[in-house]
Amino acid sequence: MMKKTLILSGLSFLFFVAAAAYVLWGGNWFAPPVSPDPIKVEPVPVGSTTSGMRMTVLESGIVGISQETVKSAGLGFGDFSAENLNVTRAGRPVPIHFQDDSLFFYAEALTDTLDAPAVYLLQNAQGVAMNTRRALPAGEANDVGTRTLRWEENNEYEELADEGDVWFGYQLYAPDELEIPFGSLPIANEDGTLRLRLWSKNEFPTDNDHHLQVYFNDTLVLDEFWDGARTISFEVTIPKDAIRLNNNVVTLNAPGDTENFISVIYVDWAEFESKGSLTLSNEALRFQTDAADVRVHDADEQALVFDLSNPAAPVFLTGWQTTRDGIAFANGELDGEYIVLRPDQTVVPMVTVAPAWDMLLTDETRGADYVMIVPEVEGFADTLQPLIDHREANGLSVARVSLDQVYDEFGFGRKTPSAIREFLQYAVQNWQPAPRFALLVGDASWDIYQFNPESTNQNLLPTHQVFTEYAGYSASDTWFATMSDDDLTPHIALGRFPVESAEQLATLVRKTIAYETTDNAAWQDRALLVADDEEYFSRASDELSNQLADNGFENQKLHMTDNREIRDSIISALNGGVGILNYVGHGSVRVWGQEKVFRETDADTLSNGTQLPIFTTFTCLNGYFNHPSEDALAETLLWADNGGIVAAVAPSGRSLTSQQTPLANSFYEKLLSGEAETLGEALQMAKQLSANQEYLAEVIHTFNLLGDPALRFHRPQTTLNGQ
Repeated sequence: MMKKTLILSGLSFLFFVAAAAYVLWGGNWFAPPVSPDPIKVEPVPVGSTTSGMRMTVLESGIVGISQETVKSAGLGFGDFSAENLNVTRAGRPVPIHFQDDSLFFYAEALTDTLDAPAVYLLQNAQGVAMNTRRALPAGEANDVGTRTLRWEENNEYEELADEGDVWFGYQLYAPDELEIPFGSLPIANEDGTLRLRLWSKNEFPTDNDHHLQVYFNDTLVLDEFWDGARTISFEVTIPKDAIRLNNNVVTLNAPGDTENFISVIYVDWAEFESKGSLTLSNEALRFQTDAADVRVHDADEQALVFDLSNPAAPVFLTGWQTTRDGIAFANGELDGEYIVLRPDQTVVPMVTVAPAWDMLLTDETRGADYVMIVPEVEGFADTLQPLIDHREANGLSVARVSLDQVYDEFGFGRKTPSAIREFLQYAVQNWQPAPRFALLVGDASWDIYQFNPESTNQNLLPTHQVFTEYAGYSASDTWFATMSDDDLTPHIALGRFPVESAEQLATLVRKTIAYETTDNAAWQDRALLVADDEEYFSRASDELSNQLADNGFENQKLHMTDNREIRDSIISALNGGVGILNYVGHGSVRVWGQEKVFRETDADTLSNGTQLPIFTTFTCLNGYFNHPSEDALAETLLWADNGGIVAAVAPSGRSLTSQQTPLANSFYEKLLSGEAETLGEALQMAKQLSANQEYLAEVIHTFNLLGDPALRFHRPQTTLNGQ
């Protein structure tokens, strides 16, 4: 039997935050600070002023920020007090305490690994002072409290997990065993509680797909069978006699004795709650107690004590006593919760400066036909200028909007996809003119914390992930264009340039302009249609061929049923120049078909120059632009410097051909009829037509436009002349 031992993370449930923060923002997050202000703050650009200081937190606890840190951020204030400084989260005030030239507040981390971390905003405005309470003990203090130790690691991603948390610490492939050491535990004369959260991956027709035995030290505390692929939680009592003073270990054993040939169990987290003596050691001490007076060992006169019984309104304790080996204070609640820490044990946030933006996005004079949302990546703004000039020359007013400004105004500084959607909703409803097109500039990744060291693609501009039947969580840019989670109707034509660098962005800008400034070339009237080797795919491809032919296109049809070695024919046809490239069949992130007749590496072999087709791929995963370490076929064709494609309508997930076909038919109908002049509007109209058909919800979400939504489609001259 294979055995693996993992290390306990400590009291806080989010040990992953240290590694995540180091990868995301740099700095040493493992070493505790020597003071509440080990923070280096980059100043705002020359000529700008500071409107606030963003503090991103990845673990719950008391945050400490020094007066010098606030000054270094360029945030002016008079007295260093709540009269002049205000901390908010999502626009709501947070109580703050000032002591010894530092300010302190309680921060609560977010646990959703699919979304951005929590952000607290410090501004020069009147704030809310934290309440204080004198806590002089009245009698003999009790040194016993209830503490919770938690283990959680995030190194295995499983998109099919359906309850929001897709990151897990370990996979148990039965027969398999995992040891989680809980180390030293204070002994008390009471039982403890062990909680587990798991996700079982596989499901079979037989009963009892999974079997798990849980041992606390040498005592069997759980022996459970269950069925299905699902999230499952257990809470078991740990007998007091099973708890040791040292070397406590929880063992998860998957015996592999079910009738099924495989059982896979993902371990999300394990948590142990017990009563024991209270000692301040190498991290902040958080506990609950019902004692009238409380003693904490190894704390001294420098200790900070906060009452967290109401986390929204914490209380700072004063007037407590020092004892021979610690401190003692009075409990203000029947079942109070407290945190005791030294000044160097505060939570260290990642600090950035929020500038005072020249013009608010909510300014009543705002308006544009076309909105570009652009992250603050070096070179992106300048690289986009030729496309802005091109669009304005064609009669569209263009607004280039900083992604950071969207976060500041609509996300309170938090880098969440919700801020992008709320901005677009606001612009559509309030700007004059209201935007018809929106371009998202930047690649995305579902590994937003970069848990996996092999994640090479950046999350420059996030997408939203929707849960789908066949692929689990999948990228949906369509979500940004809707008004609510229940709304499937996009209210703006939206596309994305999935680029990682200014060089890739320059390629897409050049291709977009080249496509629109090429008139009446013969290659624009040709189409290449490729079908996989099943009759349904061939029939769907032929139907599209007939539709294109009726609208003046000269078609080349390639069927894998006729020729499984058609790679050379595909590349040759593309290099000869086509206006439309369409594939129907099985697909994956980087390939077409099980035979891999066309793959992402073929992008480098193309030499079609400026003869750039629109690529529509009604398959699975060819547009998986938010993979953290793989580049989707559609992306590599877009980035190809000496050819490739100009835009793609491609899926980020999996779906059935019976779902894809209605969307494809509507898209081409709108495009070929001329009802939609641009690629983005054609896809928008097709999704609007499909929005009332519930079985199409997943293809509406997962078929995204990778390219400029305002790209004007070229139709053959014979059609334009009505011949």
